[in-house]
Amino acid sequence: MARKIVNYANVNDEAHQGAEFGIIRFGSRVDFYLPLNVDVKVKLHEKVRARRTVIAEFREFEV
Repeated sequence: MARKIVNYANVNDEAHQGAEFGIIRFGSRVDFYLPLNVDVKVKLHEKVRARRTVIAEFREFEV
C-alpha cells in the first residue's frame, strides 16, 4: 500500500507514453498487472529503478 502518491500532472497537460507523471512514496510494494502479450524482462526480487529499468516489452499477437 502506498502512503503517498505525488502527481506531477496539471490540468490540460498531455500524457505521453513513457513520460514520468508522478511517484509513489513510502510504498513497500507495487503490483503490475500485465497483458498476456508481453515478455517480462526482470527477475523475481530484482531491484528496479524508475525510468531506467524495462519491466516488460510487448510482443505481437500470434494469429
